Amino acid sequence: MFSSSDLLALLDRIELWKRLKKAPSELDELRERVQKLEDRLAQAKGDQCPKCREMTFTVTASELDRTQPGKSLG
Repeated sequence: MFSSSDLLALLDRIELWKRLKKAPSELDELRERVQKLEDRLAQAKGDQCPKCREMTFTVTASELDRTQPGKSLG
């Protein structure tokens, strides 16, 4: 008859089981990272600037593209 320690020792030899054992801590880390990103976006005053990557990029003006009637540049 197998004991629970025998079963756990057997499971520890299986690669998938090793990955499943790590999953809770990895999920916690991912949740923390997502929360930090959401907090940063919530504070943002605009979109991400393509040059400096700060979240302060805002459209100040928009005009029609004269080469393509009916389409705007921004």
